[in-house]
Order: sequence, then structure tokens, then C-alpha cells
Amino acid sequence: MNKTLRGFESTLAFLPKELFTLLERFHEQGHSLFLCGGSVRDLLLGGFPTDWDLASSASPEEILAFLPHNWIHQGSRGQEWGSFLLRLGELSLELTSFRSEGNYRDHRHPNEVWFHRELDRDWQRRDFTVNALYMDLSNGLLVDPCGGVEDLRAKRLKTIGKPCARFSEDPLRILRGIRFSSEIDLVPEGETWQSLCDHADHTLELSGSRVGKELQAIVLGKGRARGLRLLWNSGVLAALLPELQALEEVPQPPMFHPEGPVLLHTECVLANLPEPVSPALAWAALLHDIGKKQCFSRGEDRIRFHGHDMVSAEQARKILGRLSIPKSVQDACCSLIEEHIRIASFPEWREKRKVTFLRDPLFLKHLSLHKADCLGSHRLLGIYEVLLQQWRQIPPLPPKPLLSGKDLIQKGWKPGPLFRELFDEIEALRAEGRIQNREDALLFADEFMRMRKGCR
Repeated sequence: MNKTLRGFESTLAFLPKELFTLLERFHEQGHSLFLCGGSVRDLLLGGFPTDWDLASSASPEEILAFLPHNWIHQGSRGQEWGSFLLRLGELSLELTSFRSEGNYRDHRHPNEVWFHRELDRDWQRRDFTVNALYMDLSNGLLVDPCGGVEDLRAKRLKTIGKPCARFSEDPLRILRGIRFSSEIDLVPEGETWQSLCDHADHTLELSGSRVGKELQAIVLGKGRARGLRLLWNSGVLAALLPELQALEEVPQPPMFHPEGPVLLHTECVLANLPEPVSPALAWAALLHDIGKKQCFSRGEDRIRFHGHDMVSAEQARKILGRLSIPKSVQDACCSLIEEHIRIASFPEWREKRKVTFLRDPLFLKHLSLHKADCLGSHRLLGIYEVLLQQWRQIPPLPPKPLLSGKDLIQKGWKPGPLFRELFDEIEALRAEGRIQNREDALLFADEFMRMRKGCR
């Protein structure tokens, strides 16, 4: 039975106006419209949603009939299951018709879908109680059909129905459960956790892109270190990233790594990343020592990992590739990993190399990874302080010239001393703010050369 609670009435005034434009359309057709899932959960936790999820009594056919077609994203997938991506102004939303589902044919999509006028059946298809929350946009009332509010208060993650059924339907729910637990500090209740662990190998049935998207969401969240621990303890890490799991038994020299084995160090590095973190930095923190098992050796004095920076970068690229992470993120991540050992010798570098590194677009990410790496091990920040001080003192790069000699030659002017005089004059006027852009510079060049007849 649905439980209706008060408490969101005042919140309505702060929601995007586009939601109420949409609500008006649905009410005109006699249909209800609810905010649902993570959007309501975020509001309950005192945050503001970044994703807007909606559910309605209108069927897919009715939605297509009465909503303006330019509101519906034409590339929307899932319309046969009653899901639509909408775009109203600058706001993106996901809208779903109230529905119930049959068995899952491919661990992702149900064999059958039935649409309903009431939300009584809709909540039963959802994964976790904390995601089966609805807010009526017409009055702000909260509908909590299965105790999601109480589970949020108790910091408890619990599936709707039998956990084994939910995780078997779509193994992505295993990763989602770990993400929710790490993001909002939930503890899976006993049966949910046991079933999640029992089904860890089922995540191998997922596509690389679906796994990559969820893993990236985990390492981008503030609870990323706990997320790694949950992946580790559940057996999901061994299934999806066996290269990382293998690091749990790789020892390190205690004088540099009093925290212990490599995987424990990785957890500590994740815990010390600054907020907000970029995808490249998060992946680099997770994978920066992935090559240590391959490079492990015992010297006469201590354990060593010769060349593990380059081996780690190579392995990281393979892992990110199979997870369908964008190439731009792969490139930045691997650059961070390649430099994470060499950066310690920065004081001995030649001056030109220092300046080049300090002006690297990735420098602040290099700095963040280095600091987290140090705080996750020996906690010595001497090199970090040197890097930060020198970065603050480095003079800014001169702006790129607005014109080149090629531009002037294309106008039919002969190269000569006047070119340098013209360029100097343009830069002087640019510094004074009298020339703003390339078009201004070309106009000035025409006037400059006109005043010096015979230069053509």
C-alpha cells in the first residue's frame, strides 16, 4: 500500500519551471505526473538533482500524441518500453509511463511490458527501495510505497522483492547498488549483500560500455574509496578488473608504503583525491600502479617495481579500451600515470623541461595525483610544495600573435622590416585593449600599410 507523506510542498517553488510547463500539458489530458527515483532521493537528502526522472499515467502512444515533437529527443531509445528523453529549453528529463514488466530476455530488457494508469504497479519493477520514491508535482506530496524513506534514514540499501531476482534480471543493478552505497553512504542489508556477492560473476554478462559507465560513476563520486572496497569485498572487482584485484597480495617496501599492499594503497589514493575530480584523474588514481605485479622484484635492499609507470599506463589503456572509455580520457589518464614516478625527480630536471611541464594543460591533475599518491603512502609532501611554488611563480605565456607573415604575404605585401614594426604595433595596441581580435588586427594592418605607400 502506498504511503503518502507531506513535506515537499515548499520545495515546489525551487524546482525548474520546465517541470510545471510539462505538468500543465499532462493535466490538460487528465494525466498525473510524478518526479521519481534519484531525483526525489536527492531532494530528501538535502541536495538538488542533476538528473530529472519523471513517471506518468499516460501511455507511450498518448505521450507521442499530445507532447510537441520538438520536446521529444528523436534519438530516444526505449520508447517501446515507455521511456522518453525530453528536452525543454536547457533542461533534459527522462520520462517513463507507469508500467510493470515480465521476465528479462537479455539481462537488460523485459520480454513484456504492461502500462498502467496508477503507480501501484510501477514501483514493483524498480531495483532498490530508496529509488521507489515519488513526488506528485501538482501538490508536492511524497509517495513512499515500500519504505524507502525509512531505509534512507537508516542508511540501508535494500532491494524491492527478492535480491536474487532483481540481480538476475539485470546484473547492472549489482554495480548500481555499490554506487548508491558509496555515493550516499548506505550499507546493504544482509540478504541484499549476500545475493550481490553471490551474483558478482553475473556482471561479466554486461557490455563493456555499461560497466565502464557505472565504474566511472563510482570513482567520480565522493565515496570512491569505499566504492573500491565494496567492489573488492563483493567479488565484483575480481570479475571485472582482475588485474586490480591481483594487487591485494603485492607487497611494497614499508619505508615508502607503511599502508601495506598495492591495492590498499590504491584505496588510500582514491580517498585523498581533491573534489571535484575529473574522469582522467579518477581513473589514473585507480590504475596508476596496475603494473606493479608484473614489475615486482626483490632487490638486495628492498622490493622494487622498475618501469611500472610505463607498464601501468599500457595496461590502463587496455582496460579503459575494453570499458569503452572515450579516447580523450584514456590519453589524459595514461599521461598522468606515465609521469607519476618521474615527477619525484622534478628538482633535478633541466630548466626547459621544468617550464614545459609546469605549463602542461594537465599539470594541476599531475599535481593532484602526486599529492594523493604521497598522502596514501609516506605522507611526505616536499616535492608537492616545490611544484606548487614554482607553478605559482612561472610567468604566463605570451598570447598567440593575431597575425603571421603568411597573412600579410597573402595580401600581396612584400616581406621586410615593416612586418616586424607592424607586429610590434599590433601587440602594443592589443595590450592597451584597442585591438581585440584577428579582425581588428587585419583592419589595422590595412591602414598601417596604406599609410606607407609603395610597400606593396
